[in-house]
Amino acid sequence: MIGHRGGIANGCFVSAGAGGIHIGANFICGPNVNIVGQNYAHGEKDIHLEDVGIVSRGIRIGDNVWIGAGSTITDGAVIGNNTIVVANSLVNRRYPDDVILQGNPAKVIFRR
Repeated sequence: MIGHRGGIANGCFVSAGAGGIHIGANFICGPNVNIVGQNYAHGEKDIHLEDVGIVSRGIRIGDNVWIGAGSTITDGAVIGNNTIVVANSLVNRRYPDDVILQGNPAKVIFRR
């Protein structure tokens, strides 16, 4: 689900998985962003990937969020309201409202 006034640029890949993806209002997504809402359940070793289950916790992206070009948002990520994700960042966990995120993995570099 994408909220009111959401926009996704060219070259983006979105895969929701069973957990779904919720995107708030006023969302801007730069080009070549990957939003992947699933992953392998890779806790056990010595199991062929075809036999490993899929985990999908879902992704939540708040209102007034801008995701910069080339960034990746992984399963289980929560991006708070009024947040900017700098280009080429890896967002892989829960982040608060009103911040700027950057890096691999993304870290809060500024509180707005």
